[in-house]
Amino acid sequence: LTVIPDNESAVKFADRFGLLSTIDVGLDGGFSEPLYSWSVEIEALRAASTLWLATKEKNGEVIGNWIVKRKNEYFLKYRDNEVPVSHGQYDQLHPIKNEFDAAVEAYCMLARNRLSESVAATISRDIIHPSSHPQLTYAPKSLGAALWLQFALAVSNNQSFRACVECGEFFLVASKPRRFEKIYCSDRCRKRAERKRS
Repeated sequence: LTVIPDNESAVKFADRFGLLSTIDVGLDGGFSEPLYSWSVEIEALRAASTLWLATKEKNGEVIGNWIVKRKNEYFLKYRDNEVPVSHGQYDQLHPIKNEFDAAVEAYCMLARNRLSESVAATISRDIIHPSSHPQLTYAPKSLGAALWLQFALAVSNNQSFRACVECGEFFLVASKPRRFEKIYCSDRCRKRAERKRS
């Protein structure tokens, strides 16, 4: 989900992974979802992930494309609007002091708004191993919620993702530095690239 899709690519994605929101039964009895809702979610996820990566890389130029200060308040430039960036009830405890603080709060705000009603969290034992220690589990109610949950977990665990140089798919990069930076998502892609070189 990196570009705003046309009808054909949205249908192709939905056929492969499912609808972004909870199931909406159309008049013909089939499932449907307006393309507009896809563009809204893609733009929100793009804004959140761009700001997250920019803060990790301390890229003030990219942050400046998304965050603007008016008087003493910061705003997120989003969908042709300027949305106030706020901690809500925590504003006085943790004031937003600069653009980087505002960028962090903006991507957290986008994720928080989407996760609050679409992901159920519970604590339970593993069904397969009932003697195991209870674990916190998450149950996203839709594919869109699962994408936001994955984003939130990546942020909270300080994970990084990189595009595979062979296939372009994103993969999780190990948080501990390695001797060599991983550039392929799998051994299959690494071997395919080696065959192309030989």
